[in-house]
Amino acid sequence: MSGRRAFTDDEVRRMRRAVPAGRFAARNLAAFELMIHTGGRASEVCKLQLRDVSRRGRMLDSVTFERRNTKGQRRGRNLPMHPNLRRALEAWQRELFTLGYFEPEAYLLQSQKGIHNNTHITPQHLWYIVETAAKRAGVMGAIGTHSCRKYFAQHLYNTYKQLRASGRIMEDPLRASQLALGHSRMDSTLHYMEDVIARAEVHDVILKMGFAA
Repeated sequence: MSGRRAFTDDEVRRMRRAVPAGRFAARNLAAFELMIHTGGRASEVCKLQLRDVSRRGRMLDSVTFERRNTKGQRRGRNLPMHPNLRRALEAWQRELFTLGYFEPEAYLLQSQKGIHNNTHITPQHLWYIVETAAKRAGVMGAIGTHSCRKYFAQHLYNTYKQLRASGRIMEDPLRASQLALGHSRMDSTLHYMEDVIARAEVHDVILKMGFAA
């Protein structure tokens, strides 16, 4: 969402401890960690199924966003599962099993209202989780679910840039970020990097982009 800033590391740590509590606290934490550690769009995260993160009760090494659930349905993507995310998903999966959800097609983030009907939460509910955690943690400003996506994007870009500078990888940091975010256009990715890419660097990237002659 335009105008939403990225969270800081300190804000993420505080919000992790402030997600809505109660019967669905484990689900809420899992939802927050999914947005932070995959950069998924709210609409994509809501539609994740057990098979996208787990097989026969064991967490996979990655999270899969199926093409049918992505924006524009252009391509799916597969992202490594961070240890923080794994722990949160394992805790929530144990609760899902007690609710009777074992099938691969079961939605991962079950709605409280439709808990016996295999109904996923909505993007609006994800926004509620993030907003509530932010308020409880004292996080202010223009924030929302997209703040999680921007946080992921900027961390990914900076890490790739450091690895490339050290010679450990050769892939372009912006191209890697574009693929991980599921952007079809590079200018969308550049918009996410406004806070971490110097103006001169943006100009250099634009001049190297392969526009039609």
